[in-house]
Amino acid sequence: MMKLRRNFTLSIILGCAIAFGTAGCTSDAGESGQGTGANYGTTGVSQERQTELIPESMMHPAPTTQKGTGARDNAKDDAEDKSGLEVRVTPGTAETTPSAPEMVKSDAPPETAKAGPQKERRKDVKGVYVSAYALQGKKWNAILKLLEDTELNALVIDVKNDNGRVTYPSGVRTAKEIEADGKPRVKDMTAFLKPLKEKNTYLIGRIVTFKDPYLAAKKPEWAMKRKDGTVWRDKRGVSWVDPYNEEVWAYNIQLAEEAIRAGFDEIQFDYVRFPEQTKAIDREVVFHNPYNENKDQIIQRFLRTASNRIHQAGGLTSADVFGLTTTTKNGMGIGQKWELLTQEVDALSPMIYPSHYGAGSYGAKHPDLQPYRIVKAATRDAIRRNAAMQKNGEPTADIRPWLQDFTAKWIRPHQTYRKQQIREQIKALEEQGITQYLLWNPSSRYSM
Repeated sequence: MMKLRRNFTLSIILGCAIAFGTAGCTSDAGESGQGTGANYGTTGVSQERQTELIPESMMHPAPTTQKGTGARDNAKDDAEDKSGLEVRVTPGTAETTPSAPEMVKSDAPPETAKAGPQKERRKDVKGVYVSAYALQGKKWNAILKLLEDTELNALVIDVKNDNGRVTYPSGVRTAKEIEADGKPRVKDMTAFLKPLKEKNTYLIGRIVTFKDPYLAAKKPEWAMKRKDGTVWRDKRGVSWVDPYNEEVWAYNIQLAEEAIRAGFDEIQFDYVRFPEQTKAIDREVVFHNPYNENKDQIIQRFLRTASNRIHQAGGLTSADVFGLTTTTKNGMGIGQKWELLTQEVDALSPMIYPSHYGAGSYGAKHPDLQPYRIVKAATRDAIRRNAAMQKNGEPTADIRPWLQDFTAKWIRPHQTYRKQQIREQIKALEEQGITQYLLWNPSSRYSM
């Protein structure tokens, strides 16, 4: 789930004196926490260089493959590939400056009434991520043992992974047409989930949404396009699909509905955002945007549409977001504004990985060494923002953070994350009344 990289040119104006301390601010960290090297905050770096310092580590680090090597498995390469938001420290503030001006809406899209869930939200979800490659063999047996021996009661399982591949044989027309399910890891998902459901395991289907290089290759008309009509690729050469394209929405929502029918309790949308290279995108990409909606608005509308359909199918919804969404006041140029997202899903999962925060964040000189402090401070901001909305009678999602269960060997200094470090993070949540969490390890090996 790694998510922020070099050209994520986002102007972040954080209240360092209030939220992060005077030593520095943090930027959204990447996906899996496996070797991104870029941190939320940076000190001792020129202002020009700071514009390239938000890591993909603020995102979910990419899961490893069956053999333990993945697209983002090379810690050395990732450490050298420090990407980041444009960090501007302005004491006494806690918000970001958008990378591009807001668009004025015209011919607004049809209003979509919200459909509430048919089932109650579960408030005690404690889970781990399980990649498609870990659904068999020794890793899977280890996961099952964790469910038996620990407080863990939930699994986040890939439905559609970072490469755009569907985990099981699908009946969704687009998936069949492009053969996204051509290499299924599970032959019958309903049968696979049945024994887990019998033991009351809460099952969350993860759908990587707009970073879908397979779909972009098979249906280039749905991909993000340059002004010259060619497919746009991020700095790693990965193509994305257009978040404004409602045919892309339909495909992901149909997969979500199918997963609910197969037995999943909840659908979690990951990469439900625009790529982090915000300035390059604003300069180079032409979107199919008939209603002139800005990025925050279109991500919100997608989640509302998806949640309505999933609720009608009997499931719940959640979304993974950058850790900085708990603190920054706008969508950071990627479409993830807390106040808009928390209205639309049943749970929000900010990726709060201590290794992804810069020196001085929340007053921590070396954040990776202070997991309790980082998680408590970052979560505090999310709680406050939800509380402000609730005071105005607005709906909010449950807060269910992703926590770090991997060792960031590329950080100096760093510590090995084992059970003690996991417990410190969980304690920080529990002291603030949060009874849910998810653990992220791209290799699906856990310390509980």
